[in-house]
Amino acid sequence: LAPDPAVLVLDEPTAGLDLVTRGLIAEEIERQADLRSLALVMVSHDLAMVARSADELVVLRDGVVVESGSVGGMLTRPTHAYTRELVEACDGEASRPESDPGPAGDAALSVRGLAAGYQQGRESIPVVEDFDLDVAPGECVALIGASGAGKSTIARCLPGLHLPARGEVSVAGDRLAPGVRQRSVAERRTIQLVPQDPLGSLNPRRRVGDTLRHALRTMRGLSRGEADAEAARLLERVRLSPELLRRHPRDLSGGERQRVAIARALAAEPHVLICDEVTSALDVSVEASILDLIDGLRADSGMAVLLIAHDLRVVRRIADRAVVLHDRRVCEHGPVRDVLGTPGHELTRALVAADRPVAAIVRDRAQRTRSPRPVPEAASP
Repeated sequence: LAPDPAVLVLDEPTAGLDLVTRGLIAEEIERQADLRSLALVMVSHDLAMVARSADELVVLRDGVVVESGSVGGMLTRPTHAYTRELVEACDGEASRPESDPGPAGDAALSVRGLAAGYQQGRESIPVVEDFDLDVAPGECVALIGASGAGKSTIARCLPGLHLPARGEVSVAGDRLAPGVRQRSVAERRTIQLVPQDPLGSLNPRRRVGDTLRHALRTMRGLSRGEADAEAARLLERVRLSPELLRRHPRDLSGGERQRVAIARALAAEPHVLICDEVTSALDVSVEASILDLIDGLRADSGMAVLLIAHDLRVVRRIADRAVVLHDRRVCEHGPVRDVLGTPGHELTRALVAADRPVAAIVRDRAQRTRSPRPVPEAASP
């Protein structure tokens, strides 16, 4: 806004943010647009944000406009099959059958008293305090909370990528060293992280096959021939064609890159898979296929999954239990249907209240009497 533009282009302005923060960002965008008479062009996968802030909608698929028109009309009466797919996936109420799996015997993952932070000059900034968690084999536990609550810090501490100040991490009853460099190869294999940004985590100079073969030879000690065959099997396991082994990450779609990142993690045959906002940059139709993949993998292998998520729809779809972080600590936990159905903590209530269906947002917006945006006498400096 510093150069006082006439047009502001917003590229995924709410990606990676919790639902409450998304609402605050939307309010500020609308305020600035009114104040400065800005024309807004928004690129977004977040249909709730689109429903709230946009007037016109253009839907692209494979670089081609498949439908365009008013936001209200398109989100309530879409005509193209792809637009209908997006709207139905966004407002779907899919959730897991009611079940309460819990650790029986040794948990696949056990965390006790974890505390972590970051150095800012000479000052230590605490991010997480007294974090405890158990995840059973085959269970999916969602870790939710406001942006900056420490979820990704926990996700990096567990595989040893970020050194905690204190605490213990155990897999199948065996305590792990705090840092990845202190862990044996066998210990490193037990916990694998699928990061939020697969393009940033995949070596751009390596073909997909080279990336998978490197993981297989490093983690499992396979011969080159064995690694070649296993790399092809891994791609098939994540529902990709082995033909992609010859491609670079830049040549793949977002969904394909995320599947490759999952395949790389699976190369280690982990006990625990940590998924850190793995669908935040994907449209809702691709998101559904990634979530189905993760759900199927844990059902088939008994692998425990720790899901870091802001989107409560994602949590409802595949998680068994939810753990809510607030002010550096766990403020609420339990089965997903209880935590999100009858939230007890004010933060959880705020997140649930902000999780509104697109159709409801469109309906409320249509019911409001909207006056034309005022044109200020002079734009703010």
